[in-house]
Amino acid sequence: MVFLVLCFVQLGNALSVRFINQSAFSAGLFANRSMWGAILLTTLLQLAIVYLPFLRPVFKTAYPDPNALITIGITVVVCVICIEFLKRVLRQDTKKI
Repeated sequence: MVFLVLCFVQLGNALSVRFINQSAFSAGLFANRSMWGAILLTTLLQLAIVYLPFLRPVFKTAYPDPNALITIGITVVVCVICIEFLKRVLRQDTKKI
């Protein structure tokens, strides 16, 4: 589960920090096709490591249960929201100076 959380949080982080002065959601979220290709490839490889039977012993992974997947999704969303909140606070602080 930690393996999946670390990977997917970093993918969310990559999307969030593309633009420091703008929200990831207002700055052309799908404008960078290379980024989305890398995210798709990374997601597929990550899921292969966890779900393909011949790769599981190599990486010592186990099938996550549905509750674990929900927890991973919530963790990723919360991390992205926190990053966006911090960016907004920092933007407001720089406007005051």
